[in-house]
Amino acid sequence: VFLIRGNHETTGNTAYMSINLSREVNLRYPKESKTVLGYITNSFKYLPIGYVIDRSIIVVHAGVGPDGSKNTIEKLNSITRTVENPGGLFHSAFNARKFDSSYIKQFLDDENLQCLVRGHDSNSLGIEDMIYKYGNTERSICITVHSASFCCPCKNKTWSNRNAGGYIHF
Repeated sequence: VFLIRGNHETTGNTAYMSINLSREVNLRYPKESKTVLGYITNSFKYLPIGYVIDRSIIVVHAGVGPDGSKNTIEKLNSITRTVENPGGLFHSAFNARKFDSSYIKQFLDDENLQCLVRGHDSNSLGIEDMIYKYGNTERSICITVHSASFCCPCKNKTWSNRNAGGYIHF
């Protein structure tokens, strides 16, 4: 099992977005809840921002930015993990939304990789595949895996809509 740091794993977003985490900590550790929650949120700073599997698949929380051709694994490795959210590529790795497949393909080709796996965006099936077509060939270049089955609104924009929690095995 690999864990990566995403946009919710910051002190600010944990306080704002992770109400369930705060409730759980308060229930289990009523006298020490602030201290325990502090330890948990501090530990987020040490989670990796991404990683490469078998020199062919890059995994990040959200993406590689709006223009993949300007970003590199070397730049991703140079990000200081223990900061909250300084913007730039750090922000893109945490918060990138859907982006043009040609950017992803350019990044993958430049870095000699096959596929980008990301989370960040919920989808009703839990997994969404982006196929890049060139010539007579089709290739899966981006797989969005969203494991939280009750995280945020899907297509109908209501919190009552549950999505299938996705996972991927390599």
